[in-house]
Order: sequence, then structure tokens, then C-alpha cells
Amino acid sequence: MKTLHFTLFSLLIASVGNAQFFQRVYGASNTREVLESGTNYDPGISITSKGFVMAGYTPAGSSVGINSVMLTRTALSGSPVFNNRVALLAPLTNQQLSAKAKKVISLANGQIAVFGDFNNGLSTSTGPVSNQFFLMLTDAFGNPIYVRSYSVSSSPLQVEATSIVQSSSNPNTLYACGYTVGGHGDKQPVVMSLQAAGGTLNWGNSYVDISSGAFEWTLEDLVESPYPNPNSATVDIAMVGRYVLNPGDIGQGTFSTLNGLTGLPTSTIVLYGDPFYDAGFNAITIANNPYGSTGFAIAGFTQSNSFFFPNYNTWALKIDPVGNLWFSTALDYSASFRNDYGYDIIERVNTFGDYEYYIGGYVDQGYFGNEDEVVYKLTYYGAPVASGSEFTYGGPGNDRVLQLDYYNFGVPTSNVGLSMFNYTSGSFATLGNGDFYHVRSYFNGVTACNFILDNAQYQSGPGFYGEAKQEAAFGVRNKSLLWQVAPMQDALICTANAVHGGANTRLSENGEDEAESAAITESKVFPNPMTLDNLMLNIEFDAAGTGENIQVEVLNALGQVCVKSNQTLSDGQTQLRVNLAEGCLVNAAGVYVVVIYRGGEVFTHNITVQ
Repeated sequence: MKTLHFTLFSLLIASVGNAQFFQRVYGASNTREVLESGTNYDPGISITSKGFVMAGYTPAGSSVGINSVMLTRTALSGSPVFNNRVALLAPLTNQQLSAKAKKVISLANGQIAVFGDFNNGLSTSTGPVSNQFFLMLTDAFGNPIYVRSYSVSSSPLQVEATSIVQSSSNPNTLYACGYTVGGHGDKQPVVMSLQAAGGTLNWGNSYVDISSGAFEWTLEDLVESPYPNPNSATVDIAMVGRYVLNPGDIGQGTFSTLNGLTGLPTSTIVLYGDPFYDAGFNAITIANNPYGSTGFAIAGFTQSNSFFFPNYNTWALKIDPVGNLWFSTALDYSASFRNDYGYDIIERVNTFGDYEYYIGGYVDQGYFGNEDEVVYKLTYYGAPVASGSEFTYGGPGNDRVLQLDYYNFGVPTSNVGLSMFNYTSGSFATLGNGDFYHVRSYFNGVTACNFILDNAQYQSGPGFYGEAKQEAAFGVRNKSLLWQVAPMQDALICTANAVHGGANTRLSENGEDEAESAAITESKVFPNPMTLDNLMLNIEFDAAGTGENIQVEVLNALGQVCVKSNQTLSDGQTQLRVNLAEGCLVNAAGVYVVVIYRGGEVFTHNITVQ
């Protein structure tokens, strides 16, 4: 077992109040940070300890071509508890190793586990590549406790780390997965069982398809199954990924299981897809939803088999514990003929006791930019909710949702809501060329700025495709590494304690909110759309003024305030007029967000300037 050394560096911290709904970036000036994972920090110790944790990688402070792990923990408000980069070092030479964190989880005892991969001397025709996995365990404040490396026995092979989970039946057990890449581009999955206390390897194997010899079989995510194995009393691991039989073939999504104690296969490789259209799975979660049967919910992507959807679509499925299909839905972005991909899926019970699903990913050429974050909201039976089933976030650059999480209970009501953990590049001129990007919203998608709600298009997705057989192949070895730590930075894009139009309830069949509708002031803005030759905006309230101050801000897609106006809403007055012909809005058509502050309420409206 090889231990990594690390150096710790700390970022600048900007504090905010107890804001639930915010958009915030974390990174460093003039460098490109890449978020790969984010989740709730929820050790169950106390409400004050709850928050969020994110991980990825950064070139900040390193030589050209070398990356450090970036690890950030925040409070519920988004304000950092710590925000660091961690350089992994070879144990004998102290030479920095290029490392990328791929998945982070919060452990029940408050510690944080980070799983990733790093380069230890392997290069290909395209340059250095990762050839070993690593596990880093830190305390609640980001101080590393250990770093361990893991290599497949048939090394040297390129490796890609993908996911890690903590066992609920044995909290000292972690399950991690990824895959190897051979010299011809062939891929084989790798799964490991690790001890959280010390990183010792319980077992670890790569696996092969022994029925057809698949050219490419990857694992992208895994969970510990809560369902008894029908053939034994053991705990199983359920895994999803992608399967390609021959070079150049289309892919299918895969579902398979292993014995959690031994790593031996307990199922075939179940394939889902279509013989003529490409597909793959990226995420799996436990589905407690009793529709059809409990089981698993899965997210990924599929090429459509319909003339009306000739592109890649987000794909959501629900299966029973052994892989029988209960629903399969292909979701297409409302602005048709765009490619979009699902990266994560979560299940939630709403305030009416109904199950619902959220699928996060990205879409090419969305409403805001080159790539936009997109979240789809589905009913318990897999159809989009009646109204507002598609949430879009971002700016003019590239923005992707990599992971979703939410707080439903166990926190103050003001902190209940949905989290999108994202990578952003070229959208917000706040830190560097790319940053971690965290968006907090209501469960109906409303947040403080930079969002558009619409209705997704959908159709039935592909179903069962076939089966293959799996077998354990090469084992895994492990060693220790060293580390070094240093700080990073963060910046607030927008924030609000409450946003008008936000709701954490479900929608009724006619698309109206079924709760939280009592005694709240309404506002509307017009004309919308506006034209560049007439930028006089009218704001109308349904409740007359009492002499209070009204503040109006208009933000562009970068989060910059283009117009700011302070006015008084006199007694009995219901309308205000704001001249938008100034600042960064002049001669700049596009989508803008109007934020109106009246007393303790915040209203947001999206307007289009043509």
C-alpha cells in the first residue's frame, strides 16, 4: 500500500449570510479549475455542521501539465469552511504527481473521502495519463489523514476513477469503481472494497466480459444494494456503465451486481439500448418509489429513435432489483434538436408524500451559452411534471451539472432546496478560466439569478437489449503517498434569502403550485420581450405601496449588474417605470434577469431584449 504526501493551500473566503438560494464560484485567478463531484456535507452531528462539499482538480500553483486535487467544504450559505488545493507527492522524491479528484463523499463520522486518479510516469501519444487510483481521507476541516494509491496488477494501464460510496451496513467499508484503458482503447471495469480507516484494500478486481469479449465496458457509478440477493444472503453492489462490443460500434447502458464481501459477480451484465442508436449510463441511485417495484433509478444518454428527436437525449430509467424495466424516458431539451446528456439522478419525496426524480446534466447551445446546465424534473412514473419540468442555468460559456443533491429535512426551513454542483468555463468573469460552480434553488428550479424554466419534450426511451457474462480478472495493489496543502478563492454571483415564484412543493395537474401561495405580493414586468429602441420597463405590483423603498437591479448572463435603480412606491401607487437604456445593456440584445427588492421580498423576472 503506497501513501501519498500532500501540501495544503488555502483560498480567499467571502462570507455571506444565511442565504438559501445563491450561485457561487470557487477557484483561483487565471487558472482553470474543474469540478467533478459535489454533495451534501451531512455527518448528522448538528445542524450547524451541515453544508456542502465539492471536489475536482486545479493547475494552480503547479508546474505546467500538473494538477492538484481541489477540495472545498462550505456552510449551508455557500460560504467556505475551507477551500484548498492538495498536491499529491511521490513518497521518496517528494515530486508532485498530477492528480484529479473524481468523486467526493461525506462520511457518517464527519470525515471526507475523495477518490480519484493520478499520473505516475505513464505517457501515451497524447501525453501523460493517469495510471493509478487514489483515495484521500480528510478530517472535517480538509486536513488529510492519509492518501493511498491503487494500481491494477496488469499495469501499466491508463485508469479513470469514477465513483465511491460508503457502505450503510458497515460504515468502515467503502466501494469504489473506475476502469482501465488499454493500448488500443479497449476498456475494462475495476471495482474495489476499501477500509475507510486506513485505506486498506479488502479486495479489488478488474472484470471482463467472457461471453462476447466486449471491446469497451466501463463503470461510471455504483451503490450498495439494500435488496437481498435472491441467490444468497450477501450484500450486493449495483453498478452502471457503458458497453461497446466492437471498435466503432454504438454503445448500450449496463447494469450488473457483485458480492460486496468477495467481489465475485452475482448477475449477468444486463444491457439496455437500441441496435441502431448509441447509449450509456452515468449514474444510479436507490429507488424507494413503489411504482411497479422498488429498485434503482438510472440516468444517462441515448440517441433518439424518432424523427422528431434526431439527437442525443437525456435518458432516465427505473428498474427493479434484478434489472426488469419499469419506465424508460428520453428527454429532449425544449429548444429542439440539441444534444443533451444526463450525468446524475436523485429521488425525492415531496411535501405531499409523492416521489419525484431530478436528472442533471448539460445541453449544447441552450438558452444562455455554448453549454448550459439543465435539470429535468419527473413524476414517480417517469413523465415530466405538468409545468416547469426543465430548469436551465448558466452563462455564455460552458456550464455542466455533474452532480445533484438536496436538503428536504434536518435543516432550517430556509435551507431546504436543490443543489446543482457544476463546472463552469467562460461564463462568469469572477475568478479564472474555469471554476467550481454551485447553484442552489427551490425544488421548482427558481434561484437568485441566471435561470430559465420551460417544459421538456419527451418520449419513451429504449428498453432491454441483451445480456453478457462477467468474470473477475486482474487484482489490485495499493501503497501510500504524501501530500501538501494550500488555499484557493471564491466569489459570489448572486444570492437571496427568498425568491418570489420559488416553491418547494409539487405542482398540481394544471401546473399551479399547491402550497405556499398565501398572502404573497405579486409583480409583473412589461413589455417582454423588449426592443433596443424602447428600453422603458414597467413594473406593476398587485399590492399598493405604502411609501416603501423599491430597489431594482438588471443582471446580464455574466451576473453583472447593468442597471440599478432605487425608487419610492408612494401610498396607493402600484406601478414604477425604470429606464434600462444605460450600462452594459445598451446595444446588447439577450436574456436579462430583473431582480426587485421590496421590503423582505425578492422578485425575479427573465426578460428578453431583441
